[in-house]
Amino acid sequence: MRAERSRRSWDGCAGPSGALEDYRAARAHTGELGARAQGAVLTVRMAAALVEMGEEERGEEMTRAVIAAGRHVGHEATPAARLFLAMLLSRTGRAAEAREHLRLLREGFGTTGFVVFDGIMAGIQAWIDMVDGEYGRGLRTTRETIDRSLDPLARVVAPQLPAVFLTNGAIALTALDGGARARDAARLLGAARRQLPPGHRASVLERQITEQVEAASRAVLGDEEYAAAYAEGGGLRLEEATALL
Repeated sequence: MRAERSRRSWDGCAGPSGALEDYRAARAHTGELGARAQGAVLTVRMAAALVEMGEEERGEEMTRAVIAAGRHVGHEATPAARLFLAMLLSRTGRAAEAREHLRLLREGFGTTGFVVFDGIMAGIQAWIDMVDGEYGRGLRTTRETIDRSLDPLARVVAPQLPAVFLTNGAIALTALDGGARARDAARLLGAARRQLPPGHRASVLERQITEQVEAASRAVLGDEEYAAAYAEGGGLRLEEATALL
């Protein structure tokens, strides 16, 4: 109940600071109950809230502590912690370590069978490929993640994933063929915006990727042509946008 309340506070008007306080209170409650595994899950959520508030070092430290504890006792928070740390590392220029955490995640858990988690893991892999300049490989992986995001369960649990993955793919389009597909990248951004569920709060990584695509597209197209392509993308259905990848 407490964790659910914190999720609502983040999606609503309180933002990450309100969620952080709720997660902290919920973690204290799990400590009283001796529920160590649930407490670790809440610690990862606290770390995510801290990163959204700009306190990346604290968030990273907390996440690493959860992973270290999991090596000794094992708990359900370890996969989420590794996934979150991989995201954080990739956006701060530490792609090699991010890849290692994904490798350990696959080694320890393989394919989970949970389409949302597996899709997010593949999406992060695609993003890391692009950070390393492997745009072709990242684009191929992104095409696969789009398919996973259309799973009925994924659409209910994480309806933002199609938009996130379209934006991921747009990064590759700004870099491939000398920027010749910058217009399609701008269209994908417009299409991604349309796919976002009402009230969605973009994460730090989502904002970073969007800003990167917009800047690269504007540099090639100019403001007027970029705006026209973005508006055109906003009128595309998901299937039409996916065909641009």
